[in-house]
Amino acid sequence: MGSEALPAAVAGLKTGDQVRHTSYGLGTVVGLEGSGRSTVARVEFTIDGAVTTKRLMLRLAPITKT
Repeated sequence: MGSEALPAAVAGLKTGDQVRHTSYGLGTVVGLEGSGRSTVARVEFTIDGAVTTKRLMLRLAPITKT
């Protein structure tokens, strides 16, 4: 998977990595789709006690690898 045009904070992200989202908090990457600027991560967060999976476009999402 290419990391062209991805922010340094998420370049090289892979399944199983922990990330922090500015609104959702800590989450775990459960899958990746696409490549380069079109890469989308499926990230599992616990929001209000419920596990929720969000699809986040990596070049736009306010997340950092922890």
